[in-house]
Amino acid sequence: MSRYVDLMSRTQRLLVTAGEEASRFGLPDADIDHLFLAVLLSDSTAGEALRRSGITLDTARDAVARYHTCQLQSLGLTTSLPEHDSVAKSPQPQGSNWTHRTQIVLNSVKLKDSDELEAQVLRNLLNEPSGVIAGILESLEVTPARIDAELATLTAPPAHNSAHSADSPEAAEHFYIPAAPDPVMRFLLDPNNMKFWGPQYAVVEFHGDPHNPLPGDIWTGYTSGESEREHRTLPTATDGRAPRVISPRPDRAPTRTRHVSEQIELLERRNDRISWRFTSLDKPRTNARRVEVTLKPSEEGTRLKATLLWDTEANQEQQSALGLRLKALALRPMRPILRRLQRQAVAAQLSNIGNSISRVFR
Repeated sequence: MSRYVDLMSRTQRLLVTAGEEASRFGLPDADIDHLFLAVLLSDSTAGEALRRSGITLDTARDAVARYHTCQLQSLGLTTSLPEHDSVAKSPQPQGSNWTHRTQIVLNSVKLKDSDELEAQVLRNLLNEPSGVIAGILESLEVTPARIDAELATLTAPPAHNSAHSADSPEAAEHFYIPAAPDPVMRFLLDPNNMKFWGPQYAVVEFHGDPHNPLPGDIWTGYTSGESEREHRTLPTATDGRAPRVISPRPDRAPTRTRHVSEQIELLERRNDRISWRFTSLDKPRTNARRVEVTLKPSEEGTRLKATLLWDTEANQEQQSALGLRLKALALRPMRPILRRLQRQAVAAQLSNIGNSISRVFR
C-alpha cells in the first residue's frame, strides 16, 4: 500500500478514535486530551512509548477526568464530567467537531521520511502551550522527558501494507487492542459478535455449534438492505437504529436484493489466528474477500494484525478467456487509477474491521 494511502488511513483512525473518546465524556468537540488518548490507543511507536511509560487506558481516562474536574473547581463549579463508559452514536470526526487548539496540533504535523504520524502528533501534544497535556501527565506521575526517552529507543516499524497483485489486492494493518489475546479470540470466535465488527451486519445466522465453531462451518450475515427473501425482523443495529421489519409488499413488483446477505465460511482457527471467507449470496460475481486476524501479546494488551485479500479467481472463472483479455485491454489506461482506488478501498475495510474490534474492548 502506498505511503499516501497508509497516511490517510492512520489519520482517519486517529480522528475517529479521538472523536469516540470525546463522546465518552459527553462532549461534542474533540480536544487535545482526546487526541492524546487516541495516540495511546494507536499501534505505533508513539502509543508504545506511552504504554511503556506506565500509562494505561484506564489511568489515562481517569487523569483526563480529574484534570477537567480540577479546572471546573478552580472556577467555583462543582459539576463533573459524565462517566466515560460508552461511545455516543456515530461520532463524526468532522472539522467542526474539533477545538481550535486540536486543529493547530494536527495542522502542525510535518512528516519526514522516518517519522510516524502518531509520533509527530505526540511531540506536538507534549509541546502544546496550554498546559493541558502537562497537567494530565503530572497527574499520571509521568514526565515528558520520560516519554521522549522511550520514544527515542523505539524505531518506527516498516510499512505493514503491501499489494499482493494488481488483480487481487492484499493488504494488512496492525491495531492495538486494550485487552489480553484470549478474550479477544473468544470474542472473534462467537458468531453472534460478527455483527459488531463485520460489514454492517444486522443479524448473523450460524449453522452448527455456536459455542465451538470449527473450520468449514458456514454462517450467513444479513445487512439492513431491502430484500424480498422472507418476512424478517432485524434486531437493533450497532449504531442504535430501531429494528426494521423486512417483508414482501403486495402492492408493488418485487425489488432487487441489494447485497443484503453474505456467506461467511470459517477457514482457519488457531490459538492466535483465525480467518474467514466472505462471499455474496445476492451477487455471485462480486469478488469474495478473505479476512485473517492474528493476535500477539503487546504492552498491556494485544497487537492485532488484520489481513484482507480480494479473491478474484471465482469471478474470473465465470468469464471466458477472450472476455478477460478484452477487459484487460479496455482497462489498461485506467490501471494506475484503479489500483489506487483498490488500495484505498482495502485500507478502508481494514480500518473498519480493526477499529470495530478495538472499540468493543475500549
